[in-house]
Amino acid sequence: VETSWISADHKLFGSAGVPEDRVAAAGWEAAKAAYLVSVAPSVTGSAQSTLTITSVTSDPAALHIIVEAKRGSDSVVVIDEIGFHHATSTAEVLADRGCNVEIVTPGMVVGQDLGITLDMEKWWMRAGAKGIVQSTDLVPMGFANGELTLLHHPTGVNQTRRPDWVVLAVPPSPVEWLYNDLKNAGVSVERVGDCVAPRRAHAAVVDGERAGSSI
Repeated sequence: VETSWISADHKLFGSAGVPEDRVAAAGWEAAKAAYLVSVAPSVTGSAQSTLTITSVTSDPAALHIIVEAKRGSDSVVVIDEIGFHHATSTAEVLADRGCNVEIVTPGMVVGQDLGITLDMEKWWMRAGAKGIVQSTDLVPMGFANGELTLLHHPTGVNQTRRPDWVVLAVPPSPVEWLYNDLKNAGVSVERVGDCVAPRRAHAAVVDGERAGSSI
């Protein structure tokens, strides 16, 4: 546990919010400094711990205390099989929370369709700044005993990872129960959009135009 004094312009000052009690709130807003107690990610325990902080000074600033409990840097592999914001946005959130993130994709580029929305370049810059690793041409083959097996399909060589977490950015299943019920009831019906397969908005327009043309 580390302790230090911080001034009102520190990024953590006021991060706990303004106290609900009016007197305490007034004192907090007028504070010029606070006592910061930082708990490192390496601090672990199997039982609940109690942290007691006792002031040894009459300085009013000693009554303003901020406790910062830092999270451990879990390793996360994000599997990108969609090639859009799903994987990249999730990776950024995880990196911002202190995780070591690697995005794995069977494609040649991570988030390849970000180029359509002109987001690719900015993504590269943000990913580089946040230390996000991008690994391409890797197909997930299995996960057992905490080990993720990946096939590098250009060479046929398997690679392995042992992440703390695996996040899947993969296509969801289509919602087609209504279509099946209507079809089984003898109703003439056509599927469009996500009822065929989860895609983007333009696919529903294309499917709708085809269905309309066939009537």
